Amino acid sequence: MDLADIELVALTGGPCGGKSSLMNALRERGSLGGRELFFVPEAATILINQGHDVTDVVNFQTEVLGLQLELEGEAIRQAQERDVPSVIICDRGTIDGSAYCTDEQFSQIVDAYGCTRDELSSRYGLVVHLASVAADVPEAYTTGNNEARFEDLEGAVAQEQRTLAAWSAHPNRIVLRGYPTLAGKLEAAIAAIELSIA
Repeated sequence: MDLADIELVALTGGPCGGKSSLMNALRERGSLGGRELFFVPEAATILINQGHDVTDVVNFQTEVLGLQLELEGEAIRQAQERDVPSVIICDRGTIDGSAYCTDEQFSQIVDAYGCTRDELSSRYGLVVHLASVAADVPEAYTTGNNEARFEDLEGAVAQEQRTLAAWSAHPNRIVLRGYPTLAGKLEAAIAAIELSIA
């Protein structure tokens, strides 16, 4: 399978934006626009749930990037083996780590992998930013549905802004905010992905 027939889509956004719900909705479909779907789970959540120390930001984000690249690579290999046009849906992308550290720290992390920020960003044909409910509907914000989520409301709003800034240079990013229902937000996200891969 030619890599041109495999598109990576990064789902991003602040805490409690609907990424997990969107991943579940897409899993139920199994395909989209005639393309088979493959999924990459959130690397940071995997590492946090395994007990990795998040207080050493550079070390932790270095581990996150390494695992993200490994998980994406495995999904690409699976898609190539299936030999069908595919879309790989990533719960966060390689650039998300820059929203959790300084530019200087992220440059150090990226340099350790021998690549550039632009190279990491260009892996994704589309970036779908699902705005955090902390910014959209503050009363709906919760940490109860994700053991790896620790931000209070103020922290979640700040993280939303940092995540928006992290992906601001991507040429094909859509930001979904202001939806009165999660269902409407998910429908809009799925429609955007379908349009991108058409």
